[in-house]
Amino acid sequence: MDPEIKMEQLLRKAIKWCIRTERTPAEAKAWLRRKYHLDDDSASKIVSLLEQWGIIDLNRFMEYAYYELWEQKRYGRLKMRAMLETHMLPEPFIEAIIATIDDDEYTAYLRDKILELFESGLSAQRVLSRLISRGFERELIIEIMREHGLITDDD
Repeated sequence: MDPEIKMEQLLRKAIKWCIRTERTPAEAKAWLRRKYHLDDDSASKIVSLLEQWGIIDLNRFMEYAYYELWEQKRYGRLKMRAMLETHMLPEPFIEAIIATIDDDEYTAYLRDKILELFESGLSAQRVLSRLISRGFERELIIEIMREHGLITDDD
């Protein structure tokens, strides 16, 4: 098979894969290497073209990730970090996305969620467990619970 035709086919497949949802360059490169057994140079060339054409855009991915993980799903910072790491984002980009969350909004949301869960009849341990699984920081949850007298210093 003509290498030009193969590259064109791979580009089309990569475009289809990338337009389903936002992707990072590292994620696209790893996918090409894994799925089509491309060498590093070939995968890099395809990813470079995708970036030039605006199909892969790291800034757009960062906006998407913030919206998806915080605005829609309301994950805590720890879970957001874990989710972003699966996209092979460099650490400074992960930090930038997490720093976008307003501290006051984050704390207010967590406070409201704690009170809502307590009102639904869950025990302190269940509330703590549920919120930790959503990626919120244990210390912050406990601090808010103590502020509202939901647990004592002995708990």
